[in-house]
Amino acid sequence: AADAATAAQYAASIDEIYEYVAAVFDHGPTPPVPLRLYPDTDSYTRANPIAAYVEGVVAHADPRRGEIGLALDRLARAGPEVARDTVRHELMHLVATELSADRLPIGFQEGLAQYVEKETGERQQLVRNLQLAYQQGRLLSWDALNDYPRFLRRLSTSYPQALSMVAFLVDRYGLGALKRFLRELGRTEQPYRTVLEAVYGRSAAELEAEWRAYLPAYFAGRWEVNQVRALDLAEARARFAAGEYDLAQQLFAEARRLYAELEQPARVAEA
Repeated sequence: AADAATAAQYAASIDEIYEYVAAVFDHGPTPPVPLRLYPDTDSYTRANPIAAYVEGVVAHADPRRGEIGLALDRLARAGPEVARDTVRHELMHLVATELSADRLPIGFQEGLAQYVEKETGERQQLVRNLQLAYQQGRLLSWDALNDYPRFLRRLSTSYPQALSMVAFLVDRYGLGALKRFLRELGRTEQPYRTVLEAVYGRSAAELEAEWRAYLPAYFAGRWEVNQVRALDLAEARARFAAGEYDLAQQLFAEARRLYAELEQPARVAEA
């Protein structure tokens, strides 16, 4: 009962966050999606034991039950922006699991979930951590990055590297190709490397080499480019309301282009 006000705060914003995530691939996790709130660390670690060893674990998605769990005390210390991005992150895990029939490897899962985050200020630190690993020759191969045990053994590198991998694929080849990759994984029993080549027209080894060549540009500022944010028409509408018509027109046009690439005609018309 003491946490009723917190529950009400989440309830007031959760559907808007769901719509933001659902707009990316025109697919939201199958509703209803329970949002289970754990008031303290003890109750949360019983539900998600890894949280007992990693303080940074503040939430999880449970694809089997189609629900999200949040550690309220840890999120309260992190702040409201992190809390909203955490929900976006976990919702995208459920979306990716459904679209790929639970066949999307861990590196792509975590990279995509991070990419859909909107407000967090931690991304620049992730880029710095990755740049240090790059300079020290500690990057993981894509096969290692997409192997669950090896991903978990190198979290300080694997998380920012996963984000950079997805950012590269979206920046270079677009969100539409990434959507096709997820859907093809769900339709076939082929390994992810085979599906990558079928969708992108390049072998996984060639894509990995392109990603490594892309990293200096990523470190220099491409990490700030995020096409998911461009899909959100809220900023364009705000610019329009403020009379900033040229900028608003650019934002609407970019959203329209992206929705066309994603084959979402209703959203194209809205933009």
